[in-house]
Amino acid sequence: KVVKQTSDSGFIILGETYVNNANKLLLIKTFQDGNVNWSEVLTCRFGNSIEITRDGGYLITGGLVNDSSSRNIVLYKLDQNGYIVWAKSYEGHLGQAIRETADGYILLGDSSDLIRTDSSGNVEWAWKFGGPGSQNLSRNLCRTNDQGFMITGLEYMITHDYDLLLLKTDSMGNGGCSGVSITRTAQDFQPGVAGANLTQSNGGIITIQIGRAHV
Repeated sequence: KVVKQTSDSGFIILGETYVNNANKLLLIKTFQDGNVNWSEVLTCRFGNSIEITRDGGYLITGGLVNDSSSRNIVLYKLDQNGYIVWAKSYEGHLGQAIRETADGYILLGDSSDLIRTDSSGNVEWAWKFGGPGSQNLSRNLCRTNDQGFMITGLEYMITHDYDLLLLKTDSMGNGGCSGVSITRTAQDFQPGVAGANLTQSNGGIITIQIGRAHV
């Protein structure tokens, strides 16, 4: 679903796979020539965003479906070798985008939840956007020159179809009359991680076996 080039001219690929009767995230780090350096299967669903951090590690956000069929936002911090530093979950529907700030991270949830965390994933503040009679479906965000944030996505009004959503906030997440401050708490997430041992051929990756693969 997502690919980015790393500082060593290789690539980090975030995809999805199906292991042990459940959807999982598949993270693959390749060398410059596309051969696998290491790979990992992560407990999560709908992995939507990966960010390469200043320390060479990775941030991944997506969603987790609980036994009750409710969903939580999930945030992983991994080191440059793909090992988990910490994993957190937050009340919300689905993580859509994650960005690193000078001293923490900013996380965007599918239902226009904007969550500011410290460098360990603990919540500092959170906002939800969307006026009466509307549903915001946020998709991406960026940091602006004044240290605020720009959110884009879709807004669905009961009276008509989807419209483009473009929302600007200040550095503390305040977006004006459409936003309300909300309470979000980071919960330590026990991911039950398993590695992905990838077998390659000239046609690409043909099998996935459980067991971490580091070449």
